[in-house]
Amino acid sequence: MRITDNKQYEFRKKTDVLFESNSGKTELYHLLKKYVDFVTEHQLYNEDLWKCFREQFVLRNDSETGSWRGEFFGKVFRGGCFIYKITKDNKLYKILKKNISELIKTQDNYGRITSYSQTKEFFGWDLWTRKYVMLAIEYFLEISEDEKLNERLLKALIKHADYIVNRIGEDKINILDTSTFWGGLNSASILEPFVKLYCLTREKRFLDFATYIINTGGCKNGDVIKTALENIKIPCEYPVVKAYELTSFFDGVAEYYSCTGIEKYKTAVINFADKIIENEFTVIGCSGCTHELFDNSSQRQTEDQIEVMQETCVTVTLMKYLIRVYELTGDPKYADCIERSYYNAMLGSVNLKKNDELFFDKETGHFFDYSDTKEFVKQIHGLTFDSYSPLYKKARCRMTGGYQKMTGNKCYGCCSAIGALGISVVPLYSVMESNDGLVFNFLTYEKKTAISPEGQTVDISVKTAYPYGEKAIIKIRLEKAERFVIKIRIPDHTDYAVIDGEKTAEKGLYSIEKEWHDNTFTVEFISSLKTTELNGKISFVHGAIVYGADNRYCSLDKKVTGNITDYKIAHNYINDSEKDYSSEININFSNGETVKLIDYSSCGFIWKNGSNKVSVWLDKDKEN
Repeated sequence: MRITDNKQYEFRKKTDVLFESNSGKTELYHLLKKYVDFVTEHQLYNEDLWKCFREQFVLRNDSETGSWRGEFFGKVFRGGCFIYKITKDNKLYKILKKNISELIKTQDNYGRITSYSQTKEFFGWDLWTRKYVMLAIEYFLEISEDEKLNERLLKALIKHADYIVNRIGEDKINILDTSTFWGGLNSASILEPFVKLYCLTREKRFLDFATYIINTGGCKNGDVIKTALENIKIPCEYPVVKAYELTSFFDGVAEYYSCTGIEKYKTAVINFADKIIENEFTVIGCSGCTHELFDNSSQRQTEDQIEVMQETCVTVTLMKYLIRVYELTGDPKYADCIERSYYNAMLGSVNLKKNDELFFDKETGHFFDYSDTKEFVKQIHGLTFDSYSPLYKKARCRMTGGYQKMTGNKCYGCCSAIGALGISVVPLYSVMESNDGLVFNFLTYEKKTAISPEGQTVDISVKTAYPYGEKAIIKIRLEKAERFVIKIRIPDHTDYAVIDGEKTAEKGLYSIEKEWHDNTFTVEFISSLKTTELNGKISFVHGAIVYGADNRYCSLDKKVTGNITDYKIAHNYINDSEKDYSSEININFSNGETVKLIDYSSCGFIWKNGSNKVSVWLDKDKEN
């Protein structure tokens, strides 16, 4: 048995607008390859880390404090499955296969795979961690070709799910009573893997359980689905405003719609996504400026901020959710948002730099600038991902989100666990398949394969430096000539595009319908520097890249005076040993001053001597 990604749903094959991901082998070009390789090497290949994660299902000591150590395995594992879909890395596949096989060995006689003891189950983050166990197995089934192992995995998955179904539901334990956090929304987010399980098995009890969750409205504080359908309140006015959990729950609602085709749930999913974009989407593509909460952050992003904001878990979950909405609607505005999130908040969270001076205080989860580095930090090259992304005059790497201590004097955090999935999103969905052809969303690869409407393999090669260079040469090759449509997303940040010699100022999906066989065409996106003024401050964006002030190169207290006269951009993303950032922009103003900014993904990653403060918003002189 092998499950093919996104092709298990009967309903989705009938929809009028349907984009599906393509998981053909992808050879990434050097910019993204360095990120994928780094995450693979320092996190996904790390056997000590996997052992530590698996151990939580043997110790089951999350039940002592209502904690979430049990989420780490499933979150990292799901990311590993997504990365494997891109790279087809055999070493990674063997590691995933070994670890999922070891995971199901921790299943107890009742069918439970959880980090909670049976005597203290169904509270805290128990169902949340069981959700990630289910997702780990389900996503591995999409890539596995080991039929015997798949049978064992599916059997373990069903037994795990049945334990929950037999104890939670109508006339049983209310799912919203299984956690005192966020109105039980964290528990209700187990909706997604139950829908996926129904689609795998066609066992009605699993769809019934998903319907039960839907009918609860997801939250004890108020029905969040009804709130989305009414479409009056913005996310910070919802019954619960925890950005990660709320978005994760609606991801499950999208899955439920995809399976059932009940139109109102599609409406709820789209309404919620649009409200996020309108009210909770910052310049770097994340949500939440007050802790990890929706707080009308589109307006509040310029304020003097606390350290806990713009959480990486929110960035990743939002990108994953917007991909689902893009699949369901075909509206490229969601891909535009994903691109902004990916190249700024997401890449900015990857701890590429080696900092031997970094000291990690396991008691508080804080980073300090001492020369003595603790063992666990050395072992995994620091946490692979940072947790929070500052916007205004704040330091990177000051706290670990979802911090948990584990045995062996080790620690981990939720954001570092979810990061691999985030790194995979843009490469994995760079090309999508539609009923009439192919959709080119993100130019991230050198070579890729896709499937044409008639089932032919389409070999695609791209020569580009996007997003730092905005031109691409694309080659298409098929064995036999075939007529179909290639749609190319023209990002919303462009002034105009030149596609195969034709200039167009239209944004969105540009269609080329022709007979394809052995063809070459060019794509060039022409963008100028864009500024946004908000609350007496200003930000600078060129193309997909947000530029920020790094206190090594620009005083964060500098006030922008006068008008922009000209600017010069220099890209350093190719192994330039003299530069520790990917791109810089020098902006000249009419008062004769020059401001040097660097790409946000590189800002603030030298963590000693206070050299990690950044700001994407600069103060404007009130007289101008």
